[in-house]
Amino acid sequence: IAGAEQSTKTEKVSEDILSRAQQVANSGAISSFVMERQGKGSSGVVKYWYQAPDRWRMAWLGGAKEVSDGTIDWSYDANHVVLIKPTTSTYYSGGHYPAQFIATDSQPGIPEDHCDRWRVRGTEVIAGRPTHVLEHNCYYGMGVANPRGTPAIWVDDVTYFVLKSVNAQGSEQVVSVQYNVAIDPTQFKFIMPANVGFGYTNEGSNVAQFRKDAAQIIGQLPFTVYFPSYMPSGLVPRYLSFSTVGDTLSNEVGMLRLDYVGPPRGYRMLSIFQGPASADLVGRWTKGAQTIAIGGVEGWVSHSKGDLENEGKDALNIVVIHNGTMLVVNSALYPPEELVKVAAAMQPINSGSQTP
Repeated sequence: IAGAEQSTKTEKVSEDILSRAQQVANSGAISSFVMERQGKGSSGVVKYWYQAPDRWRMAWLGGAKEVSDGTIDWSYDANHVVLIKPTTSTYYSGGHYPAQFIATDSQPGIPEDHCDRWRVRGTEVIAGRPTHVLEHNCYYGMGVANPRGTPAIWVDDVTYFVLKSVNAQGSEQVVSVQYNVAIDPTQFKFIMPANVGFGYTNEGSNVAQFRKDAAQIIGQLPFTVYFPSYMPSGLVPRYLSFSTVGDTLSNEVGMLRLDYVGPPRGYRMLSIFQGPASADLVGRWTKGAQTIAIGGVEGWVSHSKGDLENEGKDALNIVVIHNGTMLVVNSALYPPEELVKVAAAMQPINSGSQTP
């Protein structure tokens, strides 16, 4: 009986700790932090920066990074391809905010399935911070104990950040942490490297916002980039990508690709490719093409072999050159006169490597 009473008391204390943690998570008391954490397995040390309300940075010692300025999330993948998503993206659940690290029931792995309620085991200092140590027993089912150990978390006594965790997947531990400190704003600024492939997804239909985001993204490209001022009714920009040698984000290495989508299909209906108008690139896109007039300048019209996306239809290519940039308007769903109107309505949004 005494043991049962003690267990109930420690469970009550742990519930109080998690309740207070939830209050801290909801209060916004942590306006900034800088933290280094030793990851599970071979992931090494990861460093985090956060500044309220929505700026953050994450860096691995190996060089990979994630950065958000509150509007766009930027990251390098293992192949050093920059991937960009709007901060509000539902495709990308990034973000490193205080609530992600605070010991609340919404934190991944707390509580775990088939586990007893959390109970307090004691206290311990982690990364110079006093912590409460919480643990619970876990089972395979039918009361059979899990042989992979007892999950435990070390919860900061003041901020309720989880500074250490141990479970069946391994362990993680914070090695240094500072709360509510001044952080250099440049930590949250991302500079697009030259000659790096990238991909960007626009989930909404706000063309003005897409152009603003795109202007940041394409600023380092070595050629002038154009967007159309005219587009067939219902089409909105959705995907923007650029490929370098070895990348597969676009059909054409070294060219920027802009895809438009619209009803009723809901996927790509028109694409615009553009890149520096080298003799080789122009020659490949205009081989066997017929010359036509596009907005008072000479252009070309050619055909591309059909594919599954175009339901087997051959696509039309309207090719035109503006100030050293070759542009290709490509679609299997619109007549040539519509594609010519798009090609004639191109306007620059950058100038070489300059962002407007």
